[in-house]
Amino acid sequence: MTIKEAHNLFLTYGRGERNYARETLVKLQDCFRAWIVPMLGEIEVDGLTRLDVARLRTAMIDRGLGVSRQYSVLMALKVFCKFCRQVLKLTCLDPDREIPLPQRPKPFVHYLTNQEVERLRNCIETNKFTGLRMRTLVEVLLTTGLRISEALSLDRAPFEIGSTEVHIVGKGGKPRTAFFPEATVAWIRRFVRFRADDCRAVFVTTGIPRRWTGTTFLSTLKN
Repeated sequence: MTIKEAHNLFLTYGRGERNYARETLVKLQDCFRAWIVPMLGEIEVDGLTRLDVARLRTAMIDRGLGVSRQYSVLMALKVFCKFCRQVLKLTCLDPDREIPLPQRPKPFVHYLTNQEVERLRNCIETNKFTGLRMRTLVEVLLTTGLRISEALSLDRAPFEIGSTEVHIVGKGGKPRTAFFPEATVAWIRRFVRFRADDCRAVFVTTGIPRRWTGTTFLSTLKN
């Protein structure tokens, strides 16, 4: 079986058995489509060698790819090889020994001071729909540690009955409980009462109310 043939099984397994998040699947598909399949696709799985991996990495370096992108491609190849060994039971390159990952630079974390946070809160006008929506979202993000996608996935029902705990399905489909301070719940309830729609989402679009998604959120910021 070639790498090109096996990678489709790998993606199906990731979606159906491992319950990979949509974003993870998109990244894996991109790594295979852009680099792994064009460079290594015709090689038999049991014929992949350390030199093939080196050739792949050299090609990425020659094309000027950054370390983070190289890391993503090679990590996708590592996970694929583990799948071939453990699930397909094929003889395959040992990914832990034979596919080294480049050293990624440590990320520099930017953060706001308490004074900057207060200025941010105070500069948002809350007497209109869009301002109240943004202030509510800011409060959720600041006080709960939710990702933006997780915040936008919230439904209003738990907060309408005063709940301060909500079950979240996070990255990789992993469930956890998110805790909301009373003040944050008050902002959510204030925003929900401000609206006249019955959409179940906490955060909705203007006009015809639909759930505010990451795409529509970014469009709002650009406008």
